[in-house]
Amino acid sequence: PDVINTNLHEYIKQAKGLANLHQVKITSNISNELIICKIDEPLLYKAVYNVLTNAIKYASNSVEITLSKDARLARLTIKDDGAGINEADLPHIFDRFYKGANGNFGLGLAIAKSAIEMMDGAIEVYNQDGAVFVITLPLYTD
Repeated sequence: PDVINTNLHEYIKQAKGLANLHQVKITSNISNELIICKIDEPLLYKAVYNVLTNAIKYASNSVEITLSKDARLARLTIKDDGAGINEADLPHIFDRFYKGANGNFGLGLAIAKSAIEMMDGAIEVYNQDGAVFVITLPLYTD
């Protein structure tokens, strides 16, 4: 089991250079309460870093990261303030090699989805004043 909070702070730190390059501010609202999940750290990193760097690339000015939990799940939300994802592309965004209207999609989000699902989690996306990705992972229980 891993404390997701700690991992997430590290991933954000690693993405700061790209955010600075794109002049995007990353804000985080990460619960102080320890959120422990049974994860594969390299898989989690690959998934979160991929979604986070995509959000930075497509953001207008900011990316917001929120980590919380309920009784069963850790919930990580990564939201950008960009134009959002074309509605016709939304159902296919996690498909391997899918190219949207802008031709900017490929393997990254398919890999992120596979990685999260290998840890018994789920990932979804929708538009709300930009693209919003929600990753859920089961909490660790003895």
